[in-house]
Amino acid sequence: MSSLISLSSGDRAAFAVTSRLLACLVTESLLKALYIPLDSPSTVGACIVLSKEASSAPLPIEKPYRAADIFVIIPLQTVPVLKSSNNVSTNEEIGLIDPLDMLPWIFEVYNDPNRNSDLTHDLPGVILSNLPLTQYDFTEDTTLSLSLDPIHLWSKFSAEMQLSSDNQEAVTEELKSSFEWQKHAYENCPSRPTFQSSSIEWEQALVEGHPTHPMHRARRTIAPLPSVKPGQYNYYFPHLRFVTIPRDNLLIQGNFEDSIGPLRDSAAKHAGKPLEVSSDLVLLPIHELQISNIVEKFIGAIVLPEEYRVLAPAQASIRTLSLPCSPHLSLKVAVGIKISSALRTISHFTAYSGPKFGRDVAPHLHIDPEVLVIENEIASVVHKHEDPDVAKHCTVMLREMYSGEERNERVIMAAVLAESAYDEEFGVPAVVTTFGLDTEEKKFVFLEQYVNLVFDAFIPPLLIDGIAFEAHGQNTVVRFDKSTGKLKGFVFRDFGGMRVHKPTLEAATGVKMDTLPDHCIVVSDVNEAYKRLYHTLIHSHLQRLIRVLGFHHNSK
Repeated sequence: MSSLISLSSGDRAAFAVTSRLLACLVTESLLKALYIPLDSPSTVGACIVLSKEASSAPLPIEKPYRAADIFVIIPLQTVPVLKSSNNVSTNEEIGLIDPLDMLPWIFEVYNDPNRNSDLTHDLPGVILSNLPLTQYDFTEDTTLSLSLDPIHLWSKFSAEMQLSSDNQEAVTEELKSSFEWQKHAYENCPSRPTFQSSSIEWEQALVEGHPTHPMHRARRTIAPLPSVKPGQYNYYFPHLRFVTIPRDNLLIQGNFEDSIGPLRDSAAKHAGKPLEVSSDLVLLPIHELQISNIVEKFIGAIVLPEEYRVLAPAQASIRTLSLPCSPHLSLKVAVGIKISSALRTISHFTAYSGPKFGRDVAPHLHIDPEVLVIENEIASVVHKHEDPDVAKHCTVMLREMYSGEERNERVIMAAVLAESAYDEEFGVPAVVTTFGLDTEEKKFVFLEQYVNLVFDAFIPPLLIDGIAFEAHGQNTVVRFDKSTGKLKGFVFRDFGGMRVHKPTLEAATGVKMDTLPDHCIVVSDVNEAYKRLYHTLIHSHLQRLIRVLGFHHNSK
């Protein structure tokens, strides 16, 4: 981490994006990578990422690799997950590599002595001198050139893979956005949260966000929304605007209109005059950035004047907003921006099934309420437009929001516990400073309690009910006793990414879940539900916590 501190915000942001991009290329088996152990105090070894052509050849190799066979070389601070064994001999194929395994230097290989590594130490020399001559056919003119630019490396990969210009450009724009917003985040770093910080302060305390997605910080608006550059708009403090839509054009689930009464009253108070809507119209709160989409796509929609607006702090997901006027509710709204490659709208599938699941299914699941609290989706509105890709731009969902006040609890989004890119004590994760985990023993006790409780929370509904909640760090909120700091349990939110095996659910609960045909959350094989929980809870959520606490590589 000390090497990262010395980088400029631009180089640090470039490495944040590039390291994630390379991790994806290797872990998703798009390019093959080999591990070379190195005898050096600066690095434990190197990750040799092969070119497309070299990656297609079987191992062991028949002839030594040339400079043209190497995509990049990455010096490592920890040994990655190897495919074949626990042995760390030369040219072991890498199965999974994480950005946290990497040191912040990435090299391209050239047979050109005039290329400079741009480093003040001899790491390139250490790497080149340790490569076995029988397996790497490099010349005395071979040099390693520092290359942190994610756009350059993506262009290089795209050319090797012969991707279409449209696909190449689409990813390029998202990588640019991710870099720009990551650089902005480093330069405008939030203060490190404490145990006394509010839940919304924790939600907004992410600096790097998704640990492995290269578009982890992208905020790319899609036309007709205007382009928003870093510093021009604060996504964490948007205003809700209001539109009216003919009632006959909407499908309403739950008691939506009464539930948003306090929100409507807040808008009227802000305007200083009543907000009245005729019975044939429905008042909908929308994200202020979504206005141009609503006007363009939905005939009969009328945007109310800007004087009717309400400030609604955003949670980490950006499209889920807290409502100061209704602290027991949050509002999930569509917004036409791409975050981590996904357009953040809400499908008609989700709008239909969410409130039904919360009302009809969730109360019957095998869940210990002392360990896991579910934030049910209580109401939704979606436009009946015949094109689902248009309808998803006019969708609103109301969700219960657990404050923890009744149980004297502090609730903290799980993902931010692993965040460590704060200016104060850079590289030390929030979970360590917040809970005083200053020894390995304290860290282990915390992790053991965490793992036991999180399994108690999410394994029974999977094994018994066939329900896999999408329990990654953004959807999972951790509950702590305010007085003692003791871990009490978890909160789960957002039903859109779960997986449900209906035969298992019905056999265990006697409840038939109502979903629209072809909804992606319904699986025909219960193993698909197991895979979803493994990916979200084990690979994404717990692996990150284990890594930042230092237990991924300590052999214990």
